[in-house]
Amino acid sequence: MLLNMNKGQTIIEAMVAFSILVLVLTAIVSVVVLGMSNATFARNQNLANRYAQEGMEFLRDMEKYNFPDFRTYGGPGQAKVYCLDENKTIPMLEEPPVSCLDHMITGTFVRRVSFTQNGAECKTSATNPSTEVTVTVSWSSSKCPTATPYCHRASFSSCFDEERPGKSFKRGGDL
Repeated sequence: MLLNMNKGQTIIEAMVAFSILVLVLTAIVSVVVLGMSNATFARNQNLANRYAQEGMEFLRDMEKYNFPDFRTYGGPGQAKVYCLDENKTIPMLEEPPVSCLDHMITGTFVRRVSFTQNGAECKTSATNPSTEVTVTVSWSSSKCPTATPYCHRASFSSCFDEERPGKSFKRGGDL
């Protein structure tokens, strides 16, 4: 009779040990997957910041060396939004596009440029108007809701003094 009781306990012990092993492995896999997801997000955030900064540098050069073209992008008091693609070209359109999906960077990032002449955030004085320029880079991930697929953003803003082209001052950035 003792032999039969020991066999039953061994099977139960094996099932408990197997269950504990499955729980431990599940926890380890969950931590690894979460770590990989966070690493991917950090990499995309760094790339988005780089693309936003690159876009702002391109616009500073455009303002410095080609001010008449630069001046045509903004609208008085109201922001006009354009796409800035991988080749750093701004489409010359009658109306700025609502979606920049046709101008994506590496198939992942969308870069928009907003120009606002005499914006409230940048106006230095009534006699010295300026243009507020904001470069925003957006990207999507599995964490974004369906309604707003490009929910992650990196943004840089700068104010450009219209009386002294080439002399911009930074207003701030969003990380």
